Amino acid sequence: MEKLGIERLEFIGAGKHGEVYKIDEKRCIKIYRKRRYLRLELAALQRGAEAEFFPKVYDWGRDYIVREYVPGIPLNEYLRTHPLTEEVAHQLADMVEIMRRLGFRRADTRLSHIIIDENGKLWLIDPVNTMKKSPPYPRKLLKGLMRRGMAEQFLEYIRKRYPDNYRQWQLHLDTLISRSNKRAATTCRLTANMEGQDRPAPRRNDCAGKEAGAFSLPGYLWSIHECRDKSEKDQLESWTKIINPKNSQEIHAKKQET
Repeated sequence: MEKLGIERLEFIGAGKHGEVYKIDEKRCIKIYRKRRYLRLELAALQRGAEAEFFPKVYDWGRDYIVREYVPGIPLNEYLRTHPLTEEVAHQLADMVEIMRRLGFRRADTRLSHIIIDENGKLWLIDPVNTMKKSPPYPRKLLKGLMRRGMAEQFLEYIRKRYPDNYRQWQLHLDTLISRSNKRAATTCRLTANMEGQDRPAPRRNDCAGKEAGAFSLPGYLWSIHECRDKSEKDQLESWTKIINPKNSQEIHAKKQET
């Protein structure tokens, strides 16, 4: 490979695994923070070479991979301003199914690791973790869609195309929603008690995901020492012991200090 001056290349972005720079209109280079990240991603790109949604690999070295440059928008950002279409849903389901057939240990990915180009085609650009073991369903993909209220719509779109996947993924989605609602219900009850007012139990998907509530539960529990009403303190502390005994001990120590 020709020598490249990284400082002269256009910076595209950086993440946990490395930094990406644009070489030209067809190629980009990813510099990895650890060699094991490079080995995992190279293995994934080589395994998926026949799949049209993986970028082509042109070259690699000790700490870098030169691959096809894919212009576009991360799917998680795209879905903030665009609806989930049937075409996009089918591409996502096809991506998972093809990865499964090719023998990937994790036929799953985050929405932020998928690029949608100007033609509406999806590309998987960060497949490092696809070589790691995971549940037999696309948990990260479903969770990302669930947070945006699009998971059930996604499943309806793929119902005829992948009927077996639809049934299995619907069961797993119901489990994810149930767990999310239990956490949300606990959070909402704590908030209602601290504000001295009753609130109805959250509906399906209420308070779920990153956008759910205006506070974080741990931060709210740490404010126990600021309560003026002793009975309110005792009640909140009893909830804390049930939720996280370790936090309860730390809060008690902090109360003693104040």
